[in-house]
Amino acid sequence: MSEEHEATAPAAPVELDEETKARKEREKNELYSLDIS
Repeated sequence: MSEEHEATAPAAPVELDEETKARKEREKNELYSLDIS
């Protein structure tokens, strides 16, 4: 069942994951800046 899912999964989720990681990193940096000031 998992093999079927992986076979049909498009490449988009990978790009979305990269975008999500970048956004989380940016938010973390913003929170860090707020904590410092």
